Amino acid sequence: MSSKRRRSWLRLIESNGPSFTTHELIKEAGIALQTFYRYFPSKDHLLLAVIENVIDESCAAFEAQARTLVDPVERLRYYVAATVEGLGATGNGPSFITSEHFRLQTLHPAEVAQATQHYTDLLVAEIRAAVAAGRVRTEDAEYSAWLITQLTMAVFHHYDCAGLDEPADRIADRLWGFCIGALGGAGTALASSSPPVGAAKGARTRKGGPS
Repeated sequence: MSSKRRRSWLRLIESNGPSFTTHELIKEAGIALQTFYRYFPSKDHLLLAVIENVIDESCAAFEAQARTLVDPVERLRYYVAATVEGLGATGNGPSFITSEHFRLQTLHPAEVAQATQHYTDLLVAEIRAAVAAGRVRTEDAEYSAWLITQLTMAVFHHYDCAGLDEPADRIADRLWGFCIGALGGAGTALASSSPPVGAAKGARTRKGGPS
């Protein structure tokens, strides 16, 4: 299924939420019903495909932007920070990716893991390069990358639902400080006067992320 059709479905889903109908989907894509079911056994499988497509496109953009960074630690920092800084985009309420993530995780854990794997793979490559350069320490780059992915997703989903209580770039700095510290590298998280609580007084946001 073409990325163009998946983007058209993404617009429909973001507009209508997960309550969209199969008829609306095939009308938006301009395909027959039997063609739709050839690719997707259910609406959930379509949601998973759209989420994976969003993450793949984000990762491709991150990778292109990071090519100018020579240091693998700086590239790793960029991948973590850019994800969270995406919360700075304007919008209303949580994105459909956030709202659907935990439901899909419960029903289709293997497929959700596959959807986020591209992001984890980006982290693995930079962690290995940083270990080889003596910049960080870890006995298992794959597991470290997975843990950072899970933490980044958790932070993103929290603020996507609760809203920002401080600038997104400051949240990204805190997250990166924790991650680089866990890897035994040099980096300091900004001091926090209090943990995030409930819904923020500031602007609410909506943006895609590493589901």
